[in-house]
Amino acid sequence: ILMCMSNLPEWILAVENTLLGIYTFEILVKVIARGIWAGSFSFLGDLWNWLDFSVTLFELITRSSPLSSLPMFKTIRTLRILKIIPLNHGLQSIVVTLVQCLKKLLGAIALALFFLTVSSLFGMGLFMGNLKHKCVRWPQEDGNDVMYNGT
Repeated sequence: ILMCMSNLPEWILAVENTLLGIYTFEILVKVIARGIWAGSFSFLGDLWNWLDFSVTLFELITRSSPLSSLPMFKTIRTLRILKIIPLNHGLQSIVVTLVQCLKKLLGAIALALFFLTVSSLFGMGLFMGNLKHKCVRWPQEDGNDVMYNGT
């Protein structure tokens, strides 16, 4: 809800700092309990923990960076909503299924992009500069200064 608001209240920074502290504390507890990279049960052995870690790390970097006011960084901060996926097992299975389907469709997607690229290059070569000239009827001599495109 807070990410969708256009005019943010003054207390929003305190809420964001509190949530960032909770996320960082959660990651530290998981790393202490599971270890960092010691097998399939480790923290980085689960891909959903990679997602949590990358979102939290990026948030920490943008908070400490002087460039955090750039619109690009504000846009990327919306990836925090992805932290909801591991909490809901139904949503998690849907995301896993979509990723598996996209892996199998990668060849068809690449072929479609190649076809679109070739056809756009062909169209640019064929119509380069031909479509920028238009026939325009200028206003009549009756004193009406509004331009009328009747063609």
